[in-house]
Amino acid sequence: MFHCGASKSLGKKAAVLVAAMVTALAGIGVTSSPANAINRVSCGDRDDFLKLLSDATTCWANAGTAKVKLYRVSAIFSGNNAGYIQGYGPWTRTSFRKWVCMPISKRTITKVHIK
Repeated sequence: MFHCGASKSLGKKAAVLVAAMVTALAGIGVTSSPANAINRVSCGDRDDFLKLLSDATTCWANAGTAKVKLYRVSAIFSGNNAGYIQGYGPWTRTSFRKWVCMPISKRTITKVHIK
């Protein structure tokens, strides 16, 4: 089972970050409207996906917003993603940065957003 201490090495993170920056710089000057490409993916052995840990852990990739109903989510591992989750209860939104693991009290999630 995945836990917050199980993340990739700093060297691998740096290589992924450099590759992402090169890709981003190559696209400067090209304009297009934003796409809503977020999708649920198989977690496999990858740790660059957004993982919402629960009794039925789900993984997410690509930018966009998805309306969901995920029960008893207890932690967020953001992988190479930044964004927010939203749900019921006394809180409305929890934001996350790239490469963080955040335990949360078990919650029902109604929206997942990746920037």
